[in-house]
Amino acid sequence: MLEHFFMMGGYAKYIWPAVSISLVLLALNIWWPMRCSKRLLQDLAAREEGINE
Repeated sequence: MLEHFFMMGGYAKYIWPAVSISLVLLALNIWWPMRCSKRLLQDLAAREEGINE
């Protein structure tokens, strides 16, 4: 029964790559903004230290 699920009625070669690409893009949509905001906060903190010196 599980094999039938993974075969997706013969369309598995189209469905599973689409699911994989979607999951990768979803992960990138979570990770990339977090990465950019972390760098922005570090840059702002460095600028603030430069002003206070």
